Parts: sequence; C-alpha cells; structure tokens
Amino acid sequence: MDNLLLFTILIPLIGSFISLLGNEKFSKLVTLAVTFLVAVISTYLWIYFLFNKTIIEERYVIEPLRPFNSSLHLYGDELSLSLVFLTGIIMFPRSIILFNFNSSFN
Repeated sequence: MDNLLLFTILIPLIGSFISLLGNEKFSKLVTLAVTFLVAVISTYLWIYFLFNKTIIEERYVIEPLRPFNSSLHLYGDELSLSLVFLTGIIMFPRSIILFNFNSSFN
C-alpha cells in the first residue's frame, strides 16, 4: 500500500521519457503499458479506500529541499482518489482508441 500515490505520479513521468527512446511502435507499447499500470494502481487505491474508509497519506522528505523546510505530502481522500481513479480508467481506453484511429489513416 505504501508509495502507490507516488507511483501514480512517477510511472507516467518515467514512461514518457522511455517512450522517447524508441520508434513509434515502441512508443505506443510503452504508452499502453504505462496507462494500463496506472489504471490498475488507481483502481486498487479506489477499492482500498471504499472498503477501508481511511484517508491515504504519504510524506516524503526530499534532501535538496530540506534547507527550505519543505517535503512532498501526498494525500488521498474521497475527492482526490475519485479523480485519480477516473483519470486512470479513462486514459487506458483513450490510448487504445487514439492509436487505432491514427493507424487507420496511415
């Protein structure tokens, strides 16, 4: 359960850089894999919240920001987790439809 909110941020960020490394087909495969993974993680977070009714909190201290007394605080309540869930489940089918639409014109 730990770090899943952070993964919903880092996985698309890392996936976007990885997709730049290959050709168009590789980029599409990476995009589909990343959006599927984020959809699974966001669905798990939403179901976990529905059954346990507990707010999800994650706090990270980032060393370069320590002199400024700053940290990264991720917080998942009803509204934010529902938006993460909706974004996660919309992006995967959207990617499939977009890739099929683009390939039909090539």
